[in-house]
Amino acid sequence: MSLNPDHASDLQTVEEGDDLRVWAAGKSYLLKRIDRERFLEQYRKAWNRLRLNFSPMVTPTVTIEFTDGERVNLCQRIVMYWLYVYNANNRRFRFLWWSMRDPQTRRNVLEPAQSKLGVNSEAAISLAAHTLGMRLGRFRAWMKRDEQFVNMF
Repeated sequence: MSLNPDHASDLQTVEEGDDLRVWAAGKSYLLKRIDRERFLEQYRKAWNRLRLNFSPMVTPTVTIEFTDGERVNLCQRIVMYWLYVYNANNRRFRFLWWSMRDPQTRRNVLEPAQSKLGVNSEAAISLAAHTLGMRLGRFRAWMKRDEQFVNMF
């Protein structure tokens, strides 16, 4: 999915001293020690490195896909999560291919699929796996491990 340059420029931001507050995907993020131009540079770089499969998922009975708005929202959630994590830990930003395999990235794909198609529904799980480019069985196995991990706390 390529970044429409107007899309990044339309993100709502407010400078708060040396920090920047960004509103994206329905959430507010406070990024420390960064200005708008540096943020936009990092945002565009991360966006263009996203590796999601937004082609329609075709089954014998139905075709399922995220709408354009849902795609933008999903990508913003992933990009802003990583920008926030690196910023909060005062680390140089690096969005790498393995970032797509991170559990939070997977959760950030699964949640909108479930909002769209129902919590734990076959269609939602299949769409999330498809979008991440994972085999369904492997994605289900990850979901089970993730649930066990989350329930430990």
